[in-house]
Amino acid sequence: MKLWHCVDARSMRCLWAIEELKLLGKTVDFELVTLPFPPRVYHKQFLKKNIVGTIPLLEDRGQKLTESNAISQYICDKYGPTSLTVKSNEAFYGEYLNWLHHGEA
Repeated sequence: MKLWHCVDARSMRCLWAIEELKLLGKTVDFELVTLPFPPRVYHKQFLKKNIVGTIPLLEDRGQKLTESNAISQYICDKYGPTSLTVKSNEAFYGEYLNWLHHGEA
């Protein structure tokens, strides 16, 4: 798994999710690539990875994700199970998803 990140960007959410999983004893092998912000201006080669040039970008097993909350959810679902998520059969699943994605509204 490779996370493309900039300091003080929304990619911090994704990095935080990875670190939380590690604190819970999960093995998460990943490479962190930190770029200057904005990468579409200061790291033109990044446009070959993400045509829009935005951060974050997660590459994992042939998948590419660019939305920070979707990446956090993907990481927890793919590398869990973890107490960081609410499962779809749990009572507050709808509220969990609403708050998870609320920051983007």
